[in-house]
Amino acid sequence: MIDYADVAAEAACSIAEAGTTLTIKRDIAGVPDPITGLTTGESIESYPVTGVKLRYKNTDIDGTLVKSGDLRVLLSVEGLTIVPVSADTITISGIDWKIIDVKPLEPSDITVLYELQVRK
Repeated sequence: MIDYADVAAEAACSIAEAGTTLTIKRDIAGVPDPITGLTTGESIESYPVTGVKLRYKNTDIDGTLVKSGDLRVLLSVEGLTIVPVSADTITISGIDWKIIDVKPLEPSDITVLYELQVRK
């Protein structure tokens, strides 16, 4: 029987060796004031993550789902405090990329890593 906790640890080690620290940014909605109608308390939360950026193969680029310039990012689950979602952005080398798709690698009840599709 495969111990997926060990697989996740190995994936985290490999990503740490080949990757770098990235930042996921998430918009936190504010609360509307019932009197003024203005929204207050909006913010952007930042979460450090470890990831590896990869280019898509030319055969994967179809111009619709995967566009030229899109990147694949493999994220380690080690130290990850949130589950990335498509409403988030990720900062890679100082540039913000929109997360288009999030695919968890979950062969069991343990998430081994996340594969993101990101676009400028």
